Amino acid sequence: MKFHEMPFKKQVEYVLSKKRLKNRSDLLLVRKDTPKILRLIGIPNLPILITQQHIISISQSTGKYKNVNYHGLGKELLYQLPKLLEKPVLVAKSFTKGDSIVLLTNKEDDSHNSIIIILKMCGYGSLQQNILTANIVTSMYGKNNICSFVNRIINDNALLAYNKIKSHHLPVTSGLQLPSGIANFDFNIIVKTLSIIVNKDK
Repeated sequence: MKFHEMPFKKQVEYVLSKKRLKNRSDLLLVRKDTPKILRLIGIPNLPILITQQHIISISQSTGKYKNVNYHGLGKELLYQLPKLLEKPVLVAKSFTKGDSIVLLTNKEDDSHNSIIIILKMCGYGSLQQNILTANIVTSMYGKNNICSFVNRIINDNALLAYNKIKSHHLPVTSGLQLPSGIANFDFNIIVKTLSIIVNKDK
């Protein structure tokens, strides 16, 4: 079995065991496809990848890499990444990167901060020494002041999709000022698509 055909958990365990892939520039395969909720807002159906360095910086609190933010989420949360991409609480445009989106999950770090995932659209990565177009996870960490963050998303018209049912599992839900109209829905609601944004950034 080729490395990228192994379950994501096994790939992560391999990297965290201090081993390195034969090609150090190779990325790990998180998923073979992009989840439906993300495709519905205009993100291309591409493989989702993550770098070896991000596996380490997301899971560990410290490490050998310089000028890197370590998030210390641990490996158990990281193992869940493929599933977390499927059913986010909400999806929004990134405030800082035009080619990326932010996914808010219903998971927390040890400090009870809600976990967010940053996904770069239509990037490039090496898989088994082959360069391919992919959507790439560039970060995953606990976000503090999540109420303020979500309210800014709404106020800045950056909201792309919202899952009311998932939001009930957020410990801070009661503090969120949700957009008008969403309260009437009990399922994923697509607020807007990214097709124009994606084409513009190419």
